[in-house]
Amino acid sequence: MFVQREDDKIIGVFSEKQKYAQEWLDDDSSELNDYFNSLGKYSLPYNHQRAISYNPIGDQLDAIWKQFEKMENDGLQLHPETKNELNAILKVKSDFPKK
Repeated sequence: MFVQREDDKIIGVFSEKQKYAQEWLDDDSSELNDYFNSLGKYSLPYNHQRAISYNPIGDQLDAIWKQFEKMENDGLQLHPETKNELNAILKVKSDFPKK
């Protein structure tokens, strides 16, 4: 795992593959940029088009867990494993609130 820091604050944690991919994407060589610009967005396979179009996975998961929390607050009984995960997530959010 690699930790990205900015002004002594952690702003990201990345796997080896993610770090390599980001370095590759950040490469500003004109040859690489020219190649991808020549392809155009719609020459990518559908799964790549979708992946770059979706919201970040963290935002997606946050929305799902907020929905589970609302469902529980509305009286719906959650599966025990879902309830355990929700409680763990809520504890982390409580331990590290937004400032």
